[in-house]
Amino acid sequence: SNKVPQANSLDRVVDIVKHRVSGGELKHELINGINSKRQVEYHTHAARCLGLLNRNDTVTSPGRVLAQKSSQAAQYQFLADRVECSDFGWAWMKWAKVSNITDLDPKSAEPFIEKCVKGLRRTSINRRSSSLASWITILKKYRREYDEVTQNLEIAPEE
Repeated sequence: SNKVPQANSLDRVVDIVKHRVSGGELKHELINGINSKRQVEYHTHAARCLGLLNRNDTVTSPGRVLAQKSSQAAQYQFLADRVECSDFGWAWMKWAKVSNITDLDPKSAEPFIEKCVKGLRRTSINRRSSSLASWITILKKYRREYDEVTQNLEIAPEE
């Protein structure tokens, strides 16, 4: 259960990461749009689930890359990739028998969590499934296709 986020707002996750990149403390009074210590915990946990923050809430390299993205579209493209390679994203896709988040049905979040995430109370199941559903609804529009064509790349010999 500690690998499944429960923060509904992707934008606040981005704000938390940017706040940490600039050296900000994780106090709700210092972060725009965050109104409580509990919200800080939800959003930092989500950032950790996405590999944007370490356990000690220092910023990872992917977190720094995200913070450099200036447009919301670029941030969402990056976050779509992070969800696909996260533990919860990968598990959800495997459970749903799909190969990318574009094919995930947001309505499958709750049955996925009920079946695959042990030890959660009903309120936590509802919160986490609504978070995943809202994230996927947004991010599937921003998922980038990768070229699957194999090409022979010429590598110049070292001089």
